[in-house]
Amino acid sequence: MWGHDLRLTGNIDAAIAQFEIANQLEKNWYAQDGLDPSLDWHRPHNLDLLSRSLQYEGRMGETEQTIREAMQLKPTTMYAGYNQKMLADFLIARGRNEEALAAATTMQKSQWPLARMEGHVLAGRALLAMNKVTDARAQLAGAEAEIPAASKEFTGVVTFQRVAGDQLDELRGEILLHSADIKQGSALLLKTAESLASHRGADALAELYLLEHIARVAREQQQGELAQQTAGLMMSFDSDYFGAHYAAGLVAEHNGDAAKAHQEMATAKQLWVHADPGLVELSQIDSKLQVAAK
Repeated sequence: MWGHDLRLTGNIDAAIAQFEIANQLEKNWYAQDGLDPSLDWHRPHNLDLLSRSLQYEGRMGETEQTIREAMQLKPTTMYAGYNQKMLADFLIARGRNEEALAAATTMQKSQWPLARMEGHVLAGRALLAMNKVTDARAQLAGAEAEIPAASKEFTGVVTFQRVAGDQLDELRGEILLHSADIKQGSALLLKTAESLASHRGADALAELYLLEHIARVAREQQQGELAQQTAGLMMSFDSDYFGAHYAAGLVAEHNGDAAKAHQEMATAKQLWVHADPGLVELSQIDSKLQVAAK
């Protein structure tokens, strides 16, 4: 719980340290008492917190290793099944779309409708990244077919809409952006981005990374206004995140504001001081900064 609070207050390195301590304490407990880690609801939750925090710092190798460890656990609850999305989420963010599609397809075999629905959403997202729009539409139809059963699983204060609404709307908007309904798609993606940005909390890195995805899609689809608005939402959501400054820098570069682009890229590089060397984002930043210095 200390890690939750540290992360919310921007102390990401300290939060990672606490999640790693919790990780080792859990491993010690399971070994001492001969327990199956899959039976502990907190095990995948802590690995999710740790992996997303490592991703925030650009430590992608450790992120994937942590996610892969979580994938070895057998889901025992609806939420655990749904949170297996962390692998496909990560792979899409890293541009590894074929692998993401395979991970998402595996989720579609879950015993829980919510997890199957999210498997279709993530498959659709991966397919759009490969420009397979017709196949992505089929995945959206598959996701929507799971909604009646998935929504029945929610009986408390946490609603189906709160958990899954933005996920579905993002895919709907992204599909529209790849079709003739660009204006409608852009409007839906902005609405989704605004909803995501309103969900600031201790566990909100998933929302931040989906915002980042929308910003990337907007740039790729040459929707400059949406890219700028989403970058602004990312910045207001978490101005300490590398990706917020990277997105803002790319928008500034597109708008011809060289000084702003240089400032944002330099800040982004500083924020990823602990990142794995050789990441494509860092290589791009170095190239842009070298050009600006000439």
